[in-house]
Amino acid sequence: MIKDSQATFSAFDLAEDGTLRVAFYIRKAKLAAGIGEVKESTLLYSLPLTAPLEELSHRWMQPDIVLPKQSIVDIKASRDGSLHLMALQGQLPPERVADAPRRTAAYVHWAKGKEEFRHVFEPRVIPGALFIGPQDQLVLAGDSRKPDQIMSDSITLVSTDKGRKWEETDDGMAYARYYEAEKNRIWKYQFHSLYWRELK
Repeated sequence: MIKDSQATFSAFDLAEDGTLRVAFYIRKAKLAAGIGEVKESTLLYSLPLTAPLEELSHRWMQPDIVLPKQSIVDIKASRDGSLHLMALQGQLPPERVADAPRRTAAYVHWAKGKEEFRHVFEPRVIPGALFIGPQDQLVLAGDSRKPDQIMSDSITLVSTDKGRKWEETDDGMAYARYYEAEKNRIWKYQFHSLYWRELK
């Protein structure tokens, strides 16, 4: 990693073409010329698995994306080369702060070296895993918890228009979920039983 900097790992994705993408949140770091010093930002790197070690050592100084004051919780590469990112907006709270305010989740579409679109979710939405369906649907498995709720509700959000609108389904209190992209259905484990349903 970058010399004299502390980084918190936040997300990764291994694409079909063998490119490993990793995201770290840093408090402060001095990067290569042209980028300079950055503070309270997420650094996202694209690392081909076939790249030699000498090349990888230089790549840490030149992240592909710098996202100020937000954390990335999931990354998915699209077939057209763009990136689908799930982010938590705002500065990462200090580790010793137990009751830090919940940060708002957002979907970010990154293409051609810039942010092309951002959808901010309601504050009650807690993002989990992001998936891409067979027709390029975006499927987010997450939770919903309002300020007066003690327990969270499991929810699935689906977008068929590249993240602009999201349809929400309440999955109750699922202990675990998995999206089967080939058949466009989501599985959930609840009360010692396994269920599935096809997404629209």
